[in-house]
Amino acid sequence: MENKERLIGYLKELPMEKPSDDFKLQVMSRVRLEPVYTKMVYLPLISRQVWWSVFVGFALVFFSVLFYFSFLPADSTMNGLIIFEKLDLAWITRPFELFSQALGKMSFTYIIIVAAISVLLLMDQLYTRYTDR
Repeated sequence: MENKERLIGYLKELPMEKPSDDFKLQVMSRVRLEPVYTKMVYLPLISRQVWWSVFVGFALVFFSVLFYFSFLPADSTMNGLIIFEKLDLAWITRPFELFSQALGKMSFTYIIIVAAISVLLLMDQLYTRYTDR
């Protein structure tokens, strides 16, 4: 404790130094001249572990449903294709049918332009990801 008090007393006895008149100007000129480079680190909102867990969960549910229906008795109304005949999947296939019809009505030039723009966007993403730009 005595050393601390002696140090505080010594520091109080020291004269206060004043910076030069152009000190602020010199500091600010150096701050403006030195660029700051910060590399942006990509952190996904949903981690890879969570995506794999979701995928495995869906796969387990899908295969367990298939496994369950494969062991039903042959005279069951839920066996085989009968369950799929009662299941209406038109809401799933309808958007693909509409897209296919719309694609068939487009001119070939428009399809080529859209494909070229897609390729350019993909190349831009790959270029920015794998180069030190």
